Formats: sequence, C-alpha cells, structure tokens
Amino acid sequence: MNSESRSIRRIGLVALVGSALLAAALSSLLLAQAPAEPKKPAAPAAAIQVPMGACPASFVELFKISQEQKKGLMFYLGDQTIGGVVVKAAGDGTVEVRNQEYGRILIKLEEVSAVAMN
Repeated sequence: MNSESRSIRRIGLVALVGSALLAAALSSLLLAQAPAEPKKPAAPAAAIQVPMGACPASFVELFKISQEQKKGLMFYLGDQTIGGVVVKAAGDGTVEVRNQEYGRILIKLEEVSAVAMN
C-alpha cells in the first residue's frame, strides 16, 4: 500500500469520526430543545375536617396554613410538646402530623392545650 492510499484512508476515517461527532451533537441539541412532558399536578391536600367543639377555630386556621404551606407547628399536650407539619385532620378528633423523626403522628385534639407556629 502506498502513502497516497494511506492518506485517503486517514481522510475517510477522519470524515467518518467527524460525521459521528456532528450527529451526536445535533441529536443532543434536539433532545435538549424537545418539549418536556407536562408535569402532573400534585394531588390536592386532604381538607381539614375537625368536629365542632373539638378545638378552637384558630387551631383549625393554623392546621390549614401548616398543611398548605408545609410550615411546622408545635403542639402542646400538658407537659409534652410535639412538632410537625400537618398532613390531615380527618374529622375523627385527631390531626395527623409528620416530622423528621416520625413519618406519621396522630394527636388527639382534646389533649392539645396550645398550638404554635413560627
């Protein structure tokens, strides 16, 4: 094989590699511009339902804010305190909260003496 045919082979190989790189760059550019699939809306939070007289209306207002804005509340039960974000109040006299330590905490509203929010 002479040097001229080697040069032609090299040029062909360089052209082939260059074409592959160009195709890869174009495909990644097209994928980057492709419209993303629309995100499904998050499931609406469960409505706060508290039996009449189970707790003051201001507590219910704080429960709603905590659930909607994912803000923590501090529940005072006698000498104990429990912190967490309200997940739901199902209407059975309890409120479900979660925090970093526990994924699910049920608090009886009749035991709550105060609720605090930052």
